[in-house]
Amino acid sequence: MRYRTLIVPATAVVCLGLRCPQALGESPAEVFARGQSQIASGKLQQGLKSLAAAVAAEPGNEAYQTRFELVRKACSLQQQLNSEEDAARWTHIARALHIFYHREKLYEDAVQLDREIHKRLQTAVSANLLAQTLMAMGRNWEAAVTLQVIPGEQRDLGSSAMLATALARAGKREQAAEIAEQISIPEQLCPGKAFMLARMRAAMGDEAAAADLLRLAFSVTPATRLPALKSAAQQCPDLGALLKKKPYQDILATVSTAAVQADHDHDDAAGHCANCPSQPQVADLPDKQACEGGCDGCEADGCQQKPQG
Repeated sequence: MRYRTLIVPATAVVCLGLRCPQALGESPAEVFARGQSQIASGKLQQGLKSLAAAVAAEPGNEAYQTRFELVRKACSLQQQLNSEEDAARWTHIARALHIFYHREKLYEDAVQLDREIHKRLQTAVSANLLAQTLMAMGRNWEAAVTLQVIPGEQRDLGSSAMLATALARAGKREQAAEIAEQISIPEQLCPGKAFMLARMRAAMGDEAAAADLLRLAFSVTPATRLPALKSAAQQCPDLGALLKKKPYQDILATVSTAAVQADHDHDDAAGHCANCPSQPQVADLPDKQACEGGCDGCEADGCQQKPQG
């Protein structure tokens, strides 16, 4: 997989040779909005140019600068991925891009990247990453097939819950129930795993169990992370539908009882956490290790952090 990328140093945006937005009859806000639209359609290079022009026109706007830096970092990671020869470092960079693509909902880019990751690694982690993206795209049967290849002894709670959810969404509820029955649930659940199990139960039609697990997920989530997780639940097809039903509307009023927030207190090895709000930001990523996530509330659906799907 090859990317051609424009990298724009933040300190040099005024030297890009870009025409001033005002000279084109556009306000900085209009140029910024155009950049956002370009990014949303997967045109990162064009979006980066537009963001750079917005920053140059309004250098004191911190929101513009922050957004520019994030996209610049993602473009830099794309370029690094093209040239990286070390397998471990390549995987590290690819995982960082996986996080970025999910947070931006660039699933076509994500699935292409994840297929390459899985082709290279052929591990349970790479299968989780690919399935996570396929589920976010609504391609649940493909996700289930991907996860079913993982030997049973290599499946953890996260991948098993994902598999059951994918099967249920694909209309295979009996198979989903078989997988769900095999899941060993620990006495204490981190927010992400509670969220994943809640989503699984909701997909299987077990609304009461889903509601209890979702309340648990919310209650043990640190207060600073709770809005993101509640938003993830509302966006999730299974949990969103549950929360619209009158008996369960009060779940969103659940408050956090978590005393202290850990930096990243969930299991950290299985590759389920692309969009988890607790994950490192892409802007931090080539200096920190890419997310090794173990809680799926993230396919954009939750890990005491953020989910989607």
